[in-house]
Amino acid sequence: MSAGNIVAHELEAFGVRTFSAKEMAFNILGLMHPLLFSITQVEPLWADLNGGMARLPDLSDITTRIRANIHKKSDLCRAITQDNSADFRVMNGVEAERLLQTVDVVPRANFRFEFPALALVCTAEALIMSGITNPYELYKHMHPSHLVNCVGSGMGGSESLAGMFSDRRVQSDILQEM
Repeated sequence: MSAGNIVAHELEAFGVRTFSAKEMAFNILGLMHPLLFSITQVEPLWADLNGGMARLPDLSDITTRIRANIHKKSDLCRAITQDNSADFRVMNGVEAERLLQTVDVVPRANFRFEFPALALVCTAEALIMSGITNPYELYKHMHPSHLVNCVGSGMGGSESLAGMFSDRRVQSDILQEM
C-alpha cells in the first residue's frame, strides 16, 4: 500500500477525487485514444487529472492532520491490544499466550548471482564497440573508482538477463584487461 493510500479515503471527504494507480493509468491511456490524438493534432487538449486537489489551499496541512489522526487511532488500538494481552497473561498464564504467538520465518536462501563478471563483460564489450581498444586509456581522464556501470534491460529481471548471456563465449583476456 502506498503512503498516499492511507489518507485517500478521508481526503475525499473534502470534496476531492483520488485515483488509484490503475485508475490514473486508465485515464492517461484514454487520452491516447486515436480520436483524442487526432484532436490534439489541431489544438491542444487540456486534461485536468488532479481530482480537484488544486482547489484546496492547505492540502499539505490537511494530509498532515489526517495522518496524525490515523497514527493516534493506531496508537490507541496498539495500547488496547497490549492491555488485552496483559489481561490474557494474568488470567491464563504466560504459557497459554505462547500458543497464540506467531513465528516470523526469516528466509535463509542465499541467492548468489555472478553479476560482477557479467557487468565487466558488458563494460568491455561496450568499450570495444565504442572504439576504445585499450581500457587503460580512460585512466588518463578518470579514476576507476569514479566509473559506474549499470546493466539493465526491459527483458525481465536479473535472472532473465543472466540466462540470456549464460551461453555467450568471451575471450579470457577481456576480463583481465578490466
